[in-house]
Amino acid sequence: MNQKHWGILLFILAAGLGLYALRLGPVQESIVFSSYSALAAATMVAGLIIYRPKPLAGWLLFAAGQSLVALGDFIFVQAVYLQNEWASALLPGVLYIAGQTAFLLGLGWIYFTYRDNMTTHAVTQGIIVAIGLAALIWITEVSPNLNSGFGWQDWLWALAFPSGMLVLFTLASVVLLTPVGYPVSFRTMFAGLVACVIGYQFYQPSNTLAISTATTPLFSPASVHLVYLNDFAYSAGYLLLGMAFLHPTLRAYRGPLPLKDSKISLVEIFLLSAAFWLAPAVYVINNLD
Repeated sequence: MNQKHWGILLFILAAGLGLYALRLGPVQESIVFSSYSALAAATMVAGLIIYRPKPLAGWLLFAAGQSLVALGDFIFVQAVYLQNEWASALLPGVLYIAGQTAFLLGLGWIYFTYRDNMTTHAVTQGIIVAIGLAALIWITEVSPNLNSGFGWQDWLWALAFPSGMLVLFTLASVVLLTPVGYPVSFRTMFAGLVACVIGYQFYQPSNTLAISTATTPLFSPASVHLVYLNDFAYSAGYLLLGMAFLHPTLRAYRGPLPLKDSKISLVEIFLLSAAFWLAPAVYVINNLD
């Protein structure tokens, strides 16, 4: 697949996101969301077959993670929206955490393989991103529930996913700012992760840790308009994650990557600024009313 064909396919699939503008309703929108998740898993496998990037095991683990997430999304839709008795509302959470673990192992494998390309300033900026995201998790999830009487098991379960998200996004940020992250395929994958992180925040309106009344994939009660925005953001994220594996630059990982100047770019400065201001911005938005 050349870049022109890739761009055409991306445009066609992205046009499908326009279905959310029709406000079809929670059930129909959840089916769209689940379909994009499954599509991402399929395109990842197709990309690996076509390009066979190295380390293949690392990329396979990442694709396996998306497959687990897609299965979780399917079961979630069946349990919550379609009310099928065979589907457990708690099983998706287990699959999401398992998928996230596979993401981490896969990206970690890629990081280790290309560790000689890692720069000090990339690691430093990754730490800053981690601090910003940790502050965001504290503001939206931990602080509102400190006096809610939850046991350590509840905290461990409820914070497993956001903690994994923090590590995954931090690691991806480090890789992005090195020669390993220069190919369009990785930058597209990173954009997909950003969309998923944004989507995750739309599930934090209140009482995040109330897992006994799970009504969303992340076990957090959410209003209809927040679920709508979450589904849209995750669908866009899944689309970008899958298309990243179809981009022809994925074949760049077959051999050594060229070293480039490690000076901080405007994009990196923007990323650092976003890391600092994301948590305060969410805090202000959550308290507008």
